[in-house]
Amino acid sequence: MRPPQPASKTLPWATNIRLLLVAVAGVALSVSSQAVWIGKIHCLGDSLTVGAGPGTRGGGYRWYLKQMLAAKGVEFDFVGMSVEWPGGLTDPNHDGHSGWTSFELGNGRPDGVGNSGTWLLSTRPDVVIVMVGRNDLYPWADTLQNYRKIADQIAAANPNARTLWANVALPREKNAFEILHCEIQDQALISLVSERKAFGQIIDRVDAYRSLSARDDIYSDAIHLNDKGYVALARLFATRLTNLSHLGRP
Repeated sequence: MRPPQPASKTLPWATNIRLLLVAVAGVALSVSSQAVWIGKIHCLGDSLTVGAGPGTRGGGYRWYLKQMLAAKGVEFDFVGMSVEWPGGLTDPNHDGHSGWTSFELGNGRPDGVGNSGTWLLSTRPDVVIVMVGRNDLYPWADTLQNYRKIADQIAAANPNARTLWANVALPREKNAFEILHCEIQDQALISLVSERKAFGQIIDRVDAYRSLSARDDIYSDAIHLNDKGYVALARLFATRLTNLSHLGRP
């Protein structure tokens, strides 16, 4: 008969390590199960998409949008041909082009940089954020046609892309001319969204005009936003991207 064996002993530090490994594994599983991948985001527009503005941190609304979505467990990759004004973003790509009109965004400039159609075909994004029109000049008769061309280019690059299209917010000087500017462009955007939804395109209007224009503390100069303004703009986009039912097909 074998003599009785001594009971095995587990050293306290070994137990602690096991518990720590289990806890870490649990956290990893929890994070991965909660993370939502929404794909590639292509931001199109003018200097407000670049994030320009005296005294701002750089990156504009894109930097704040990245932080807001990460805090909600939403993962994505910014795409685009430009990396201007990165502001510390690890993926600083976008297609904001300072001074460009909606016509130039869709058709390009003589310098050969390209246009939204060629950029979108290069990136094939899952989500497109558009904010353009601040540089459009009176009488804005072609705004809707310009918007339609960009919307066509988005559909050609990815028919299932989700588009968030923001209207133009008022500049610091809120005179009658600027109000008319914003109202006409907003009506063009309302028409665009209505007709595109009828065609089955996944598109949503983001009302930056009414959400931001009542504030006086969001400007870094006559036209551009400061960091408070870019935070407010990012919040409008983040709300839609963390609640994708907003963007469902009509």
